[in-house]
Amino acid sequence: MSQRLPIGHDLDAYDAAFYADHLPNAGFFAHVAAVLRGLLIAPDRCRAVDVGCGHGLLVEALRAVGLAESWGLEGSQAAEALWPPEQRDSYRLVDLRDAAATAAVLPPTELVSCLEVAEHLPMQAAPGLLRCLVTHRPGLVLFGAATWMQDLDRNPTHINEQGPGYWIALFRELGYVVDVPSTVAFRNGLLLGCPQPHGNWWTPKNVMLLHPAEASPAELPYQPAELDPLDPPLLEIIPAFNGEAMDPLDAQAAELMRQRDICDYMLLVNRHVARQRRGLQA
Repeated sequence: MSQRLPIGHDLDAYDAAFYADHLPNAGFFAHVAAVLRGLLIAPDRCRAVDVGCGHGLLVEALRAVGLAESWGLEGSQAAEALWPPEQRDSYRLVDLRDAAATAAVLPPTELVSCLEVAEHLPMQAAPGLLRCLVTHRPGLVLFGAATWMQDLDRNPTHINEQGPGYWIALFRELGYVVDVPSTVAFRNGLLLGCPQPHGNWWTPKNVMLLHPAEASPAELPYQPAELDPLDPPLLEIIPAFNGEAMDPLDAQAAELMRQRDICDYMLLVNRHVARQRRGLQA
C-alpha cells in the first residue's frame, strides 16, 4: 500500500488544477439537483447549504431547479475563482477543519449537503464536521464520503476513507438516522437517466439521506420513500473504477472494492427490512 501524504492538512494542495478535474461533472450535479427536487415537498421554499462546495456546481444546480436560497461553504481559496461573481455573497471561505469557525458561518437551512468532502479532512476533524452539519437541526442531510481504497490508494487527498457504518454511528450520536428507503430511491434516481452515468460514480455509491431521529414524516422537508422490493437497489450497475484502463491486479482490486461496497449497502437495506418486520423503527 502506498504511503499516505498529509495533503489534506494543506489547503494549498487543492489548487485550480484540482478543481478543474471536476468541472466535467457539472451535468451530473444538475441531475442530482433535479432528483433531489423531486423528493422535496416545497422546493421553492427549501433553503440549502453545501458544505465543501468546491466550485459550487451543486449550489448553482440547486438554484437552477428552484432552490433560490442556496449557499456554499468551502475551505480552499482556489475554488473562489470559480464561483459565479453575481452569486459571490452566497459563498463563504472557512477552514472546514475548524468546527467552531464552520458552525459560526453556517446558515440555518432545511437541507444540508456534504458530498465527498469528509475523506479530505483529518480523522480527528470528522466528529466536528458532522456536528457542524446538524448545527441548526436541518430536516434533511445529504451526506457521502469515500470508502476504503475507493481510488485504490492512489489519491493522496483522501486521508480519512471509512465505511458507511463509521459515519452512520457518528450521526447517530448526534441524533440523526439514515432514511434507508429514501436513500435507495435517491441512489436509484441518480443512476437512472443520468447524463453522465460514469462521470461521478462515487456519489451514487456513497450518498445517504439522514434526518433527525425524533422527527415525524410531517416535520420533514421531503416526502419519505417506501422500500419497494420490486424496485431493488441498483448499485451493481456502478462501474468498478471509472472505466479507465488498468493493470490486472488493479482491476481485480477495483472489482473487490465494488463488491464490498455493494455488500455494505445491501447490509444496510437488509437491516432496515429486518427492523420493519420486527415492528421496530428504522
